[in-house]
Amino acid sequence: MSLSHRSLRPIWPVLVATFGFAAAPAAHAQSPSASIGRPEPKFSITAAITSVQVGNQNQWGFGPELGFRRDFGKWGARLNLAVPAFGSNAGGAAIDLGPSLVSVRGKTEFGASVGLSALLIGDNSELTDGGLGVYASGHAMFILSRRFGVMAGVTLRSTGSNVYPSVSGGLVLRL
Repeated sequence: MSLSHRSLRPIWPVLVATFGFAAAPAAHAQSPSASIGRPEPKFSITAAITSVQVGNQNQWGFGPELGFRRDFGKWGARLNLAVPAFGSNAGGAAIDLGPSLVSVRGKTEFGASVGLSALLIGDNSELTDGGLGVYASGHAMFILSRRFGVMAGVTLRSTGSNVYPSVSGGLVLRL
């Protein structure tokens, strides 16, 4: 049995409806700021200071953290890089990648993210089991203006049997 253009005619309305609605603008495009010609920000860049707890002696490492998030409505994709240092010649890096869910209420934003984490460890670091693992994080942001905000966040990273909690705080640029 061969398919002809006539045998596909009943499928056209279904295809147009399916792909037409998928290509339509999201409902958030009808927000008050979009109606005056200013679409909501879709990217967030975070510059923060992070602190990661490691070891059995309650040791904390401090360092910079840089995060990127691309929003698609309430859902988004998050990439985060944390580089804490633990004393002299001891440090590591954590690279987190995963989906995020964000809820904005007035001038406050709450978000959560889960995904894969890669822990890269220096030779003299207190971290004991680097490699691939998982992470879960949450954040709260207070929006100061359309483009800027301040945030605080918590993250749990795990590779194998160890869990590394961290806290961070910093500034957010929304584009």
